[in-house]
Parts: sequence; C-alpha cells; structure tokens
Amino acid sequence: MNRKTCMAAVVLTAACCSMSTAGAVSYFPAGAVSVFAAAADETAEDTAGAKDTAAGGEVAAESEVAAETETTAETEVAAENEFVRIGRYEGVEVAKVEDVPEITDYAVDNNINTILKGFSEHREVSRAAEEGDAVTVDYTVSVNGEDFPEGGAEGYQLIIGDNSLFTGFDKTMIGHSVGDSWDVEHTYSDTYAVAPLAGQTAQFHVTLTKVEEVRTPVLSDDFVQKVSEKSETVDEYREEVREVLEENNRDYVRRQIRADVWQAILDTAEVLKYPEDQLQEEIDSFYEYYQKGADMYEMEFDKFLEELKISPEHFKEEASSAAESNVRENLVAQLIADTIGMDLSEEVLTSKKAAMAEQLGFDSTEELIQDAPNEAYIDRMAVRELVMDWTADHANQIDADQIDADQTDADQTDADQDDKE
Repeated sequence: MNRKTCMAAVVLTAACCSMSTAGAVSYFPAGAVSVFAAAADETAEDTAGAKDTAAGGEVAAESEVAAETETTAETEVAAENEFVRIGRYEGVEVAKVEDVPEITDYAVDNNINTILKGFSEHREVSRAAEEGDAVTVDYTVSVNGEDFPEGGAEGYQLIIGDNSLFTGFDKTMIGHSVGDSWDVEHTYSDTYAVAPLAGQTAQFHVTLTKVEEVRTPVLSDDFVQKVSEKSETVDEYREEVREVLEENNRDYVRRQIRADVWQAILDTAEVLKYPEDQLQEEIDSFYEYYQKGADMYEMEFDKFLEELKISPEHFKEEASSAAESNVRENLVAQLIADTIGMDLSEEVLTSKKAAMAEQLGFDSTEELIQDAPNEAYIDRMAVRELVMDWTADHANQIDADQIDADQTDADQTDADQDDKE
C-alpha cells in the first residue's frame, strides 16, 4: 500500500460511516437498483410495457404529465421549452444538514487502525488457528441433503474475528489445524438475496487449508514517514487524518444539500414530451447493464431475471420507468443551463468529465466514454452535474422548523382559498 492508497483508506472509511456506497468501477445506468429493490419486495406482474410513439420523433409523456399536473399547476413556472417546464431553480430553500457526526479521537484512531491493517504482513504457521489469524478454507454447501455448488468455494480467505460470510462462521476455525474438516449449520433469512437459500437451513462442510499469523505494524514516527507525504510524527499524522475526516464531513454536507436542492427542482418539473432517441438510448443501456450481470454469472438473460424474481414484462416496465426518470433529469438540467447561459464550452465539459471518470473509478475519461453508449451520453451527464453544482451553490439553507412553518402557512392559505371558492 503506497501513500496515496493509505490516505484513500481514510476517505473510504469515513464515507462508509456516513452513507451507503458501492464501488462504481463501470458505467451504471440511473435507476438500475430499482429493479433489484422491486425483486426483493414484490412478485413481478404480467404487464404490457410498450409506449406509444408520437409523430415527429418524440414519445408523449402522458402518464407523467397527468401525475405532475396538480403540482405544476400550483407552481409558478420559472422556465420552459418544448420538452419540459420547471418552477423555481435559483434560491431554492432546503433544510440545513444537521446531525453531522463529530470527528472524535475514537474516529481518528479507528481510521488509523484501518490503515495499519492495510500494511499487515501474513506469515504461515504450523499451529491451530487463533483469534486474529488469517485462514484459508475450502467449503461446500448443501440444502436438505442436496448439494448447492453455487454456494461453495475453494481457497476462501478470511480473518478470524471479522465475521466473514455469516456471523459466527469464522469463530468455528479457532482450535482447528490445517487438514481438519468440520460441519457448520446456518439458517438464512426469508429475504436472503440468493433465492434457493432464502429461508433455508444450509450445511457447510469446511476444510482448513492454511493458517497465517497476522503481524500489524505499530503506529510510530517511522511508520508515519513511510506512508505520509505530509506528516513526520505520530501527532502530526493524527492531525492529518482528522483534517481528512473533517473534509469528508464537509463533502457529505455538500452532497446532501446538492441532492435536496435537485430533488426540490425535480418536484416542480413537468415533462411535455420525451426525445425518443434519448429515451431509447437509456432503455438500451439499462438492458446492457443487466446483460453484463447475466454474462458474469454465465446465465441466459431470462434465467438471470428469473433468479432475481423478475418477469421479462416487469423488467421492461422498470426499464422504461428508469429511462424516463433519467431523461427527465437531463431535460431539466439542459433547460436550466440554457436559461442561465451556463458556460458549456469544450474546456468546461472536458474538465467535468475527467472529474466524473475519477469519481467513478475509471483510469481516464476515454475509459468512461467507452463504457457508456456514446460520448453524447456522457456529455449530458456532465451538464447535469454542472447544473446540480450551480443550483446547490445558489440555494438557501434554512432551519427545518422554518420549512415546516412555511409549509403549514401555505397549506392554510390553500384551505382558505378553497373555502372562498
């Protein structure tokens, strides 16, 4: 682990404390997670998901317009074009972000311990496994006396004490030596993601193949000088880590405000019609993303959906819905950019795309573009990111209590108006 990786570990640890994230290393179409969520909570229904195509190359947004008419009718239109109209986009009021965790000495120490573990050395030993050892095992899984090959593994590595695989599994290694075999029983919850195991009691046959002692370095001035480009002493390093965590907190606040402002703007948006080419592009990318999942598991696409408890008809419906959502955001972003005269020069877009590529884990902008349907797709993503930054910078943060009071006053005004009518 080098110095850059070392400090990245601090960032990752802090991020995991404040939000749920996935290490995005490839193109991820917006709305893709919704299908998995639907699979976990409901049975797929047989529906006809085809959308009517309007003349002139656009798809009529009748259902969405109907759902939004009441909201937009009560919202003053601030900007519109042939595709979409929106309410207020500058000076949007959002609640101040509260309950941001304080960076304590414990948080600093916890992150430093994570970094120290990253520099641990493993040494194979000829003794029984103990707490804290790194062990390697082979195991097979059976359910109701029948083998479940997909559940087994060879050369599975874990640290005793890390609760790998399922709670308690690692503790069964303690006291065993290389060559020992034993059985472990585990009952999965009814909502477990792997359908054949959900609600089932599985038998694990485990064989220990390697035991390694883990030697973790001690925090010292020498260690600090090896891993930090800024600090020379332990005290300086603690302060460096604290600064990183505090910056993570500030980033968290910025992200939350950004998301809240953008959602408030989207809540006022009314789509008049969808550009057919963009909508189809989103649908295609959605299918391509899940096809990659099927290919990874060497499964036919329909079989992959079946494992997720999703019918092809329901998937088609979800893909169309996710595509509409993504295009809707792009339309709103482009409208705001045009209205405020945002600088969308090649230089600006190139800089934003480079930042996006780094954030998503790509080595270069070119890799990001190659993983997307086309460069125009990434350009639209870049415009959206730029507009979200701008709207967040031009928002007004107020106390949550004030927002509630304003909403109460607005509701009372509406009620009084209804009474007069």
